[in-house]
Amino acid sequence: APEPAQPVPAASEHERFSAAKQFLNDTAVDALGLRAFFFTLKLEKCCTRADLAALLPDYEKVITKGSGAEVARTLKAQARSRLG
Repeated sequence: APEPAQPVPAASEHERFSAAKQFLNDTAVDALGLRAFFFTLKLEKCCTRADLAALLPDYEKVITKGSGAEVARTLKAQARSRLG
């Protein structure tokens, strides 16, 4: 008989922070390339998910500039869900 599925362990705070930070960085660079440099510098100063959440308005501006408002709204919503 197959074994019952094991519950997926909840991600640690550090794992959630790292994944959210990586998402913000990757999508900003995808949208603007090297022009996202100053935003990525701001990301590097973040130490908590709250710090990342405080950057969401800047993130939305970066994505809007590179990919348009609709994409920015979608990615901001995804980022917010990753931040919890």
